[in-house]
Parts: sequence; structure tokens; C-alpha cells
Amino acid sequence: FKAWLISVYDNYIGIRQQRNPYKLFDKSGKFLTDVGARGQGPGEYSFSPYDDVIDEKNKKIYLGPFARSPHILTYDLDGNYLGNITLPFDMNKPKLHLNSNGNLSFIQMVFPNDDVMGAQLDKSGEIIQQVAPIENISVQSFDSEIFATRNTDAFDFQHTSIDSLFHYDLKDNVIRPVFTTLIPGEKSFKQYVETKDYFITLAWGKKAVIATHKKDKTSARIKLVNDFYGNMEFPINVLSVRNGYYVLSLEPGELITKIEDRLQESSCTEADKKVLNDLLSTLDDNSNNVLFYGKLKK
Repeated sequence: FKAWLISVYDNYIGIRQQRNPYKLFDKSGKFLTDVGARGQGPGEYSFSPYDDVIDEKNKKIYLGPFARSPHILTYDLDGNYLGNITLPFDMNKPKLHLNSNGNLSFIQMVFPNDDVMGAQLDKSGEIIQQVAPIENISVQSFDSEIFATRNTDAFDFQHTSIDSLFHYDLKDNVIRPVFTTLIPGEKSFKQYVETKDYFITLAWGKKAVIATHKKDKTSARIKLVNDFYGNMEFPINVLSVRNGYYVLSLEPGELITKIEDRLQESSCTEADKKVLNDLLSTLDDNSNNVLFYGKLKK
């Protein structure tokens, strides 16, 4: 199957696919079950879910709709359908957030006539509080996206129409801009990833990744290398650093090419070469994808 987005949690791996069921694996990569199915019946979805949250403590899986639906679907960790959280309005591309108290919140894409951008729900799915859209963030089509990395307790999100990282402040029930990076001459799209100590900016036009320390406000260009596997350079983006984990899935052909390129670099040590050649010996073009993941340091 083709993974669309991979969510790694402490004990589970959830994989969203385009136009196919959500798949649940344990942390070792063993397939457990499909969660829901494509269709129009109970526990089914006509489009691929736009977001997913696994609440391991309360043994629930939440799948958010893609568009024009009031339903957040809920399942247990065996993939059994538990019912819908049904809101009094349709949601469009909602991003979900599991609060520290176990309640669910969301932020959604808003169109000109929408008056709700986000809401906090109680455990029964009823709205406790809702928040109105911020200025200049409504869209005319579904071409825009919302990203949320969920690496901290804050409900962080970015909307592709505004060059800022926001927090949905659940305590005060307001949306606050918290970070942006201004680069002279840089007008192309940027992405933001928040971690415990850093705001990370992906400046696509400059082909640069910039880490800004939250406390001392210093910034530096960075790159990510996998020191467990020969110091291969790995990408950083809003899809690879989520839920407190780094995750990267590579098709075997991609990984073979990446290893071969690294072996030719002058900085590749003998120790690196041994690890890389050992990994290379396990791969062929027809094997399954290889998934790398690591937990972010607290």
C-alpha cells in the first residue's frame, strides 16, 4: 500500500492512505487492523481522513474528515467503530489536538461565510468553547492546507495562506500568532515546526532549514543526520517531525540510492561504511518500505 501520512505514537503507528482505509500497526511494524473503511456506512469515510489522533491512555482513535462533514469518527484500538462526534456545522480539513485532560480540540479551514475556526469538546463530544476565525485567513477553495505538528503541549498550527505559526490557546480560548521568520529577499512559502526548545523554519526558496532557540532567540542553519545509520542526511519538514517523533519512510530504491550516494562522500568514515553496507545487504528494489523513527528529546 502507499502511505500518505505516517503518525508514530508511543505504542502504535497509524498510516493514512489516499482513498484507502487507515491502517494500524504496533511499534515493531506488525500490522494490526484496518480502522474504518471507504464508503458511506457507519464507521466509513467517503474521503481519506484529513487528520488522526491516537489516544493511547483512553484507547481511542479519532479520524477527522476531509471536507464538508460534521463528523469526527471514533474507534477503539482494535479498530472497532465506537460512533461519531457530530458537530452542529460541517468541518473542512480540521486538525485535531488531544488536550492534556483527554478532551479533543480542533482547528479547521474556514471559508468566507464560516464563523467557527476552532472549538474545544468535552468527553461526550459537546462543544465547550469555540473560537471565531482570525482576520484574512478565509479561503475560496481547498487548495490551501493546515499543518499541526503537536510536538509540545501547545496546539500549534500553520495555515498556508499566512506566513506565521499560531497557537490555539485553549485556556484563554484565543488564537495567537507566536512566530515567523523574516528573511531578506525571501518571498516563497515557508513551513514551521515547533519543538520543546526550538522553532524550525523551512525556507523553500533558500533551500534552508533554520532553527531559532526559543529562549535566547539565536538562529542558525541546521541539517539533520542519522548517526545510527552512517550519518546519512535526512529531511526535516512538517510531515516528518510530528507527535513528538521524527519519522521517514523510504521506498527501497530510494534508500539504496541514498546509501550509495553517502558511501561516495569524503566524510563517510569506515565505521559509517560498515553500517551502511550492512543495511544495503538487506535491501532489494522489491522489498517493503523502510521506516525510520526516533523520539524527540524531552
